[in-house]
Amino acid sequence: MNKFPLPGLIAGLAVWLLVLSLPGCQTAERISPDPVSQSDSVVLYTTGQSLDTPARRYVAVYWENQRLHRLEMGTARETGCYGLQKQGNDLYIAGYFVDPDDDRTKPCYWQNGRKIDLPLPGDLAFDKAGARDLVFFQGALYLLGDIDFQPVLWKIQPGSAPKRIVLKGSPQAVAGGELSTGNLAVYNNQLFVGGVQVLETDGQPVVHPGYWTVDPNDIVRFEETDNQPVKSLSFFILPSEQGVFIAGERNDLRDRSAPTPTIWKNKTRFSLHQPVDPASQRLHEMALDSRGNLHLNILDYRRQLPVVWQVSPTGAVTETLLPVPTGSTRAFCQNLALHDDTPFYSGSYELNGDFHACFWIGNQRTEMETLNGGFLTLARTIAVPVKN
Repeated sequence: MNKFPLPGLIAGLAVWLLVLSLPGCQTAERISPDPVSQSDSVVLYTTGQSLDTPARRYVAVYWENQRLHRLEMGTARETGCYGLQKQGNDLYIAGYFVDPDDDRTKPCYWQNGRKIDLPLPGDLAFDKAGARDLVFFQGALYLLGDIDFQPVLWKIQPGSAPKRIVLKGSPQAVAGGELSTGNLAVYNNQLFVGGVQVLETDGQPVVHPGYWTVDPNDIVRFEETDNQPVKSLSFFILPSEQGVFIAGERNDLRDRSAPTPTIWKNKTRFSLHQPVDPASQRLHEMALDSRGNLHLNILDYRRQLPVVWQVSPTGAVTETLLPVPTGSTRAFCQNLALHDDTPFYSGSYELNGDFHACFWIGNQRTEMETLNGGFLTLARTIAVPVKN
């Protein structure tokens, strides 16, 4: 029996993890778009969720460059989607749906827009589950998700029944005290998932960051990256030749102070030569270019401007504010992708009561189609090279 309220702790961490679009100050277009034509070397695919105002429900959508596509709903009451991958001519997208029969959130994915439900044992008791990312690895489709916050992988292989892999912490960790990043990565013939585990120190819970690796035989290992925080979260993992980067947050003291945005590189805290406001800024996604520069998008809830960073290998930060129309509010760069060292960004803003989606290449902003101006949020962007 746990000596501390683990469900409350995990629920609190999950609330801490949520990204909220808060109302706030007005933003202005700080950078004038340059007359740069859109690159025709890639196709940008972006996933998201949009409010279908006439139907009064949220629906999963994706964009192919500017063009909006709705994903199949079937009988679902609501749908949402996140990570995606283009495999040959097929587009795969991970997400969830709300089952009208029992009002529970359940995992699914889409193949070329067709909804496919992920299997769950009939006797499994849970409140909500979903899939957040997917990759192809060793000829199988792996999907990362969670069941009541417990991280899991689904492995789908042709000719075999789907396999469910529960991601647990180290042997000394408190069972059921794990949370994962929203993304799943492949590197050096392994799968990587960032996350945290709960441990008990002097009768008190502590939450330390780390990551799971999964080898071709589905052997799962968890490696802790920092044993100092009292509480931490991991948002995004990026394995690379330089090491394993994790973007997240931490508290080193058991107090009510705001968590400190942090990047871990292997088992050290990566030094950023620019302060991050713990109360209003969140590190989000990362990409690494050939020169060793990290590219990040920053969710800035105080300024509410689309903020992106380029971080040199020494930690020097170059901040850029992406252009949005004058008078915009709730403007955020929500996603990034990198191809041939060119960053591509996607995000949203509100203007005169309508919500807009867009992507940026350099300082050039391109508007994307929307359903009807209702609330929307973007989840992930990938840049797929155009075949010659």
